[in-house]
Amino acid sequence: MNGGVVLAYRSLMVRPNQSNRWRSADTVALLLSFVMGIVGWTGVTIATDNDEPRDHPWYFGGLVIAFLVAAALGYWRPARWWLWGTAAIAFQIPFFLVDAMSVRGVGANLWPLGLGFLIVLSGLGAGASQFGASIRKTRESRAEKLAR
Repeated sequence: MNGGVVLAYRSLMVRPNQSNRWRSADTVALLLSFVMGIVGWTGVTIATDNDEPRDHPWYFGGLVIAFLVAAALGYWRPARWWLWGTAAIAFQIPFFLVDAMSVRGVGANLWPLGLGFLIVLSGLGAGASQFGASIRKTRESRAEKLAR
């Protein structure tokens, strides 16, 4: 078996001292992701008076901050690293669909492309969270080796 595959499998396993139960800290992290997603979409829409927040540079500047927070959440709660970055963008999808389907003079003919764009951004957010979780797991494994 390839060594990289074994290493990736072991990084996804729950360690004996870690619990796989949902904790209140997970709820806090999910709420923080929710707030990031809502503020990222509606905040740019309100502040710029732009129908499409993705068309404004502030949205992408906010994405950098959201991905940094997702990496921090992945470091803080590494057991569910895949959730934190994905949730921040996934919570924008209902707002996007309402904006795309509403009658505000904005055509809804490109909504599948916009939805695909948000799905790609969700994957990037999950990658940022996984990066933070991998830093934590690497530090913990090095600390365990030094403790022996």
